[in-house]
Amino acid sequence: MSEFADQVVLITGAGRGSGRALAEAFAAQGAIVAANDITPINLDETLRRITQAGGRARDYVADISKRVF
Repeated sequence: MSEFADQVVLITGAGRGSGRALAEAFAAQGAIVAANDITPINLDETLRRITQAGGRARDYVADISKRVF
């Protein structure tokens, strides 16, 4: 069993590139991925790839560079 099994991992920039690769790698190790990106366009593909491979993920669309308090 992986040390990431059933642990929640937040990945920013998960819509493409290194962020997507990290999200998929953590999901493959059993992590529950909280995938964040500024737009849902690429994020949808990341979630599809993770769930199709049997992983668990949820999307969070937000611009983390903006202060909201």
